[in-house]
Amino acid sequence: PTNTPYLIHVGYFADWQEALEASNENPYSPTIRQHGGLYRRYSDDIVLACSAELQTTVLHAITQKLAELELEAQADKTQTFLFERRNGTIQCMEKRQNAFFTNKHFSYLGFEFDGETALLKSSSLAKFYRRMKKSIRAAQFHAFRHTNKTTRGELFKNRLYKRFTYLGSQRKRRHDSVPKTDWGNYLAYANKANFIMEGSKIKRQVRKHWRIFHKLMEN
Repeated sequence: PTNTPYLIHVGYFADWQEALEASNENPYSPTIRQHGGLYRRYSDDIVLACSAELQTTVLHAITQKLAELELEAQADKTQTFLFERRNGTIQCMEKRQNAFFTNKHFSYLGFEFDGETALLKSSSLAKFYRRMKKSIRAAQFHAFRHTNKTTRGELFKNRLYKRFTYLGSQRKRRHDSVPKTDWGNYLAYANKANFIMEGSKIKRQVRKHWRIFHKLMEN
């Protein structure tokens, strides 16, 4: 059934999350919360933020707790990042085999963070443009195969504009229980993220979508 994997993850991690966020009496809270650390989880994607000095202690606590649940973190999916202020800016460095590499981005839930600003994940943005290209090509193909002679060869553009341009990002839907709800497209998601994450450059990432959309429509 839909969402079954998510429900399984919630069941597995419910007790663990309670332990991590509990009072000072549990052994994990002091290593994370009491030292100014941060714990976030979505399904089985976990983020732990702490000072560099506490890295070993926190990793040991997490490994120990996973073992109690008869789980094990996947080494190939476990990443360690260091954010350090250098020359007036915060740099993001990824740790690999006891060495730190610069010019890296921390990625989580569709976003990337370089230490200074949050951006849409490059792979998510690329996927949006691939879907745009595929949908336009499909619409062009089916336009000339339409059985209705009066509309054969005519490209129905409204649906494409709603899915892939800012025009669709401004749509509204009314419900009986909820007066007004945003339900736009990927660009609505980008605009909301840009609004929430002050100082981000997300809006700049999608500003060429109109030009790209019309270039594909003309080809």
